[in-house]
Amino acid sequence: MTAPLRLGVNIDHVATIRNARGGDHPDPVRAAEIVASVGGDGITAHQREDRRHNRDEDQARIQDGLHNTLVPIVDELRAADIRVSLFIEADERQLDAALRLGAPVVEFHTGEYAHAFLDGDNERVAKEVKKVSDMAALAAKNGIEPHAGHGLTFDNVQPIAAIPQIAELNIGHYLIGEAVFIGLEAAIRKMRDLMDAAR
Repeated sequence: MTAPLRLGVNIDHVATIRNARGGDHPDPVRAAEIVASVGGDGITAHQREDRRHNRDEDQARIQDGLHNTLVPIVDELRAADIRVSLFIEADERQLDAALRLGAPVVEFHTGEYAHAFLDGDNERVAKEVKKVSDMAALAAKNGIEPHAGHGLTFDNVQPIAAIPQIAELNIGHYLIGEAVFIGLEAAIRKMRDLMDAAR
């Protein structure tokens, strides 16, 4: 029997809406409380500086150039009983780097899958699902807990949720966007139902 799939909700986007106008509304803490009350398994809130994510070509340089820098950081976090998760592409080279760093968790970036789904490119969708599935199996085989996230929606979540080794999906932007129309509780409950049905 496949273990239940956990749902982590990124509430950063609540803060983005609040910060667009200033003030205290909507309150990210209230969003976190709602997530917890309706069955969310985890809450993500990043402390970001004013910058964007790395480009694809940066990943190889980071993997090779920062390994020695990251090792003591990961070791120190683990020593403090803080579980480290690395957000990576579903790529064997990046998974190998996570293994060498001793990270207990990786989150596979599902953005390419989400784009392929939006484009209606079934061949690319299948290719991306296979990549995530293969890397999730390899991660689990090597003792790393695999998660996935980015661009997941009500329409595209089930093929990723059906991957048996994936322990958690992290979804933020879509759920907060849907909350504008149907409410946060209803959005989380619907996502949870779709995830559960995929297992």
